[in-house]
Amino acid sequence: MPKISKNVIQQYLNLNLLEELGVDKWPPEERDAFLESFADIIHMKIVGRLIDIMTPDQQKELDDLLTQNPSDVVLANSLLKIIPNFETVVQEEIAIYKKQLMDDITNVLQKK
Repeated sequence: MPKISKNVIQQYLNLNLLEELGVDKWPPEERDAFLESFADIIHMKIVGRLIDIMTPDQQKELDDLLTQNPSDVVLANSLLKIIPNFETVVQEEIAIYKKQLMDDITNVLQKK
């Protein structure tokens, strides 16, 4: 994970990405497609990060719980139990991706 300060994390968590990018003015179907893509990417980043920080025993515990009851509620509760800083991980990944998007857009615009 790239090093990012708590202040920067908070700044990007507070950032309304839809307004910043003008996505809030897009037609509903395009806005929905953007949001779905954003959610999918964040999901992949969070899963990748969790795999990196979970021990094999934690991974097995989660697998066992999901085998018994594969629901989103069980998953969320299990992750909160198994990984004490789960919420922080999620916040960091969201902030990092928002920052990456804004940096990439800024770089593209500066090259024009």
